Amino acid sequence: MTLLTTAEKVQTVTCWECDRERPKDATYEYELYDTPWDDVGTTAYLCTDEFGHVEVEREAGREVYDSWKYYESCNEVLTDSGWADFRYFECVGCCRTICEQNPKNGWHVQYRIEDPEEYEQVCLKCYQDEILENGISRESVENGELSGMFLDRDCLDGWDKVLDYVRIADSETKQEVLDDILAWMDDDYKVVIDYDRMAIGGLEGYISVYRKKR
Repeated sequence: MTLLTTAEKVQTVTCWECDRERPKDATYEYELYDTPWDDVGTTAYLCTDEFGHVEVEREAGREVYDSWKYYESCNEVLTDSGWADFRYFECVGCCRTICEQNPKNGWHVQYRIEDPEEYEQVCLKCYQDEILENGISRESVENGELSGMFLDRDCLDGWDKVLDYVRIADSETKQEVLDDILAWMDDDYKVVIDYDRMAIGGLEGYISVYRKKR
């Protein structure tokens, strides 16, 4: 029988961020989801004891960027959009760790802000479930926001379309839509906004509006 050495008994995994082989007990395990609509995530491990990119540069004898020296671990940059694009967030609704942008088309942001003061992020799947159940919030409308998302038409069965493919390109048109929505809410309707086409940043585009009696 061959006896394993202590080193051989140490289980190693590959760090998702720095791509180095690390002892598993020096990493944190995540289940990462590319989109809110994925049923199955990808298991990933990230260093918790050091920032791998710095170690790689040092081992290669290269100078380390000063900005990198502020990071203490690979685990730290998983949710840091200042480090790179396609970072992850934990949804306050379903508690999954989801990519902020759709990897297939990086322009599509996959979350909404639930609490601006605490910067709590909710994934589009949870956000869709919420607005289909209760409609968009009156507070968002009163704040001048056309809160909505690209909706699958199948989920709008039973909703009445009251505005069809309206172009939003100036404050006047936007306010007219907001006033209509508030009037419907006053008549005890819940309202959702479907983004038909929307520019990056949501500053201009086409929307449709649906309503349903509470």
